[in-house]
Amino acid sequence: MRNYDNLPAEPYIMAFNHVSYLDWFIIYPFFNKIKDKRIIFIGKKRLFEHRLFKHFMEYANVICVDQEKVNKAFLVQVRKILKEGNILGIFPEGTRSEDGKLLKGQSGITRLALMNKVPVVPVGLNGFYDILPKGKKIPRIHKLVIDIGEPIYLDQYYGKKLAENEIESITRLIMTQIGQLTHQEYNY
Repeated sequence: MRNYDNLPAEPYIMAFNHVSYLDWFIIYPFFNKIKDKRIIFIGKKRLFEHRLFKHFMEYANVICVDQEKVNKAFLVQVRKILKEGNILGIFPEGTRSEDGKLLKGQSGITRLALMNKVPVVPVGLNGFYDILPKGKKIPRIHKLVIDIGEPIYLDQYYGKKLAENEIESITRLIMTQIGQLTHQEYNY
């Protein structure tokens, strides 16, 4: 793990690239008890409907989000997690990359950061694609590196009504930082 000192003292959202079935399983133990805070991930509804994944999601207190229809109960859960001083873990692409390259980031991460007035810490997962890429069933041994970027503070936007293009611009900033940490260009 590189740049552990970049993690702020206050609650924040961690944004990871998503390239392998094992991303969550590998990073959860690393970040579960950092600086006396728990990391709680967001998982899409479909994972909670899967026979095997459902149990892992429940064990790790992953909160379920219906990506098609975000409801008030989900937003209340997110707010509670952050108010209690915990960390929210998100894969802003919303799904795994099939080829290891960054996908378009979804604006939900920006909206959650702004609503909860917390910074976003970009994190690059390097080597994870090589362990178990989408479509493969047997993991391979490979060196992994977790690169933690500098927090992105959004204080200048708090309390302002932002246009959709401004939300997209902030999301692009977050994803560009993840791209730099994974040695990729973000082309969206």
